[in-house]
Amino acid sequence: MYPLGVAHSNGNVLIGALTLAEYWVMVASDAINKEQQDNSQNVLTLLQSGELNDRWLPTVRSLKVLQELPVGADLYFGDVPLFRWNAVTSKGESQLVTDAELLNSPSQLFTHAGDWITKQIETVEQKWGARRASQTPLPDHVKVIGPLDQLIIAPGAKANACTINTEAGPVLLGPDSEIQ
Repeated sequence: MYPLGVAHSNGNVLIGALTLAEYWVMVASDAINKEQQDNSQNVLTLLQSGELNDRWLPTVRSLKVLQELPVGADLYFGDVPLFRWNAVTSKGESQLVTDAELLNSPSQLFTHAGDWITKQIETVEQKWGARRASQTPLPDHVKVIGPLDQLIIAPGAKANACTINTEAGPVLLGPDSEIQ
């Protein structure tokens, strides 16, 4: 399945509710806010200076690897390119990492979606201008099983004559979506 068979960087793969590019920015921004990484701001700048492989998932470890990457050096995991600089540099260096969290099959997009969405809730609420169902009246024909604050509703989303189960975690109704 493209893009998993090809190394490229367009950042449009959905990882949970965010694109991969948005998820990288979220992880780097969270690291800045939590002061887990002193130079996470440098990573945000670096992300604009090169291409990330769409299979490489953002983690605190991957941020650290990018922070330590010399300017102009490309980064590989085995023969898989993880990061390449946009500008051609005279150094032509490359570095290898021994561990990288990569998407290896399309099924991972579904099996990990719940974990990713749970981590992305605050970012998604801000991005979409979404509200929690506990803050918004729902029609009588919509039944929520579980906590109302786990149902996040974006502007334009519609729920018609349905039951939504939030017992296992958050449920997102995206912008202009409709469920019945």
